[in-house]
Amino acid sequence: MYYNGTVKDSTGEIIGWFEYISLSNNILVIHDITVFTPFRKRGHGRRFVYELFKKYPNVNQIFGLSSSQSIGFWKAIGATLSRPLDKSDDAYFVIRKHKQRKEHFAKANSRKVLKLLE
Repeated sequence: MYYNGTVKDSTGEIIGWFEYISLSNNILVIHDITVFTPFRKRGHGRRFVYELFKKYPNVNQIFGLSSSQSIGFWKAIGATLSRPLDKSDDAYFVIRKHKQRKEHFAKANSRKVLKLLE
């Protein structure tokens, strides 16, 4: 099943959008997570991924393709990435729920939850 929508902060302001596909009861594929530039570096992307795991408790893996600009984000939240050929290449990522350490989502858990699905 395909899902898309906007990401809103706790005040209801739209701060980005998302697209993902549910392949099965335990696998999601993220097609796009975009947080608008003025709202980046505030933990919104991290909270989005955290909320996906909360919304779908049976999901144990999230896959996707990271642009070269967002590889650092995926690494920071504990994703395993394929090795890009050089810094300008994209990389596939996988996040496994059981491999997440508490610190990866500590910021996500400490702030107000984003309103994800509209």
